Amino acid sequence: MTTRSRLSDTLKCMLVNAPGGVNLAVPTEVVHGSRPLRRSTLWRDSLSSRHSRTVVTEWDGLKLRGLVSAGMLNGPRAWRIDRLYLPGLDRAVETATSTGLELLEAVARAAGQQSAERVFLRVPSDSPVVTLAQRTGYFAYYEEVHLRGRPESINLQINPQVNPQGGHSGQELPPLSPVNHEDEFALFQLYCAATPPQVRAGTGLTLDQWRDGQEGQGRNITEETTWDSGRMTGWLALSVHENVSSARVLHRPDHPEVLPSLLAAARGRPGEQSWLVPDYQESIGTMLLRHGLREIGRYTMLVKTVAVPVVSREYSMAEA
Repeated sequence: MTTRSRLSDTLKCMLVNAPGGVNLAVPTEVVHGSRPLRRSTLWRDSLSSRHSRTVVTEWDGLKLRGLVSAGMLNGPRAWRIDRLYLPGLDRAVETATSTGLELLEAVARAAGQQSAERVFLRVPSDSPVVTLAQRTGYFAYYEEVHLRGRPESINLQINPQVNPQGGHSGQELPPLSPVNHEDEFALFQLYCAATPPQVRAGTGLTLDQWRDGQEGQGRNITEETTWDSGRMTGWLALSVHENVSSARVLHRPDHPEVLPSLLAAARGRPGEQSWLVPDYQESIGTMLLRHGLREIGRYTMLVKTVAVPVVSREYSMAEA
């Protein structure tokens, strides 16, 4: 029977040193290696009864058949599955498949009771979880490639009428400036311009949905932007952990000239870099591969939309 984790479940986990095996979910910090997901943290979170986290389990006596945990991202509308344990799924065991279906549905339902509108799940692209999750209403919105290495020099000359790899001797690179708190809406507009509508339908269409869905960047984060005529045209975020910089970039498709400037700023950081590049940013991935990074993994981002419970009959139409 699948249930939300209770004190007795946590104590059983501690008793049998569960969960064991491979975590089938791959949150961003695991991709970049910036923060390990320890079992002690899971047990502590389960005991704290926090409203920003939920854990569901299925047991057969003292044998853990499966466990899924999810936590709130940057706000209540967006949650993310960070742990998914289904022993035997890699061998297509029927019991593991049945347990997985129930757990994935249960964790989304539990998140919805805490006002979640979307539940995110990243898994390796060749994982059997992709098919399993789709059977419970999770939709694959995009693929990601994980690139890592020490980038070589970036060609800083560009002809914006051709492509980011072109050349034009008289072109000056756009200057970069730090992000300010009041730039949030401009960054949201940039996200809308840089992200296909079919992807935004899953990741967030409104400012509130986008804001809640932002993943934590960790410590030592630097954000820089480029502007043109009062519009943000490019954005670079770098977060350093143990001399490895995890990086993300956005740029307006009609301003390809900002990309070399952003990548040159990224290259200025010492040590290795780790990039998680979605498939709709193929040009960025191509440039990074050409300049010394290597592919070390591919992932699928799945999203399930959740029906939020109506709080008041009187306002049900407005809340729906």
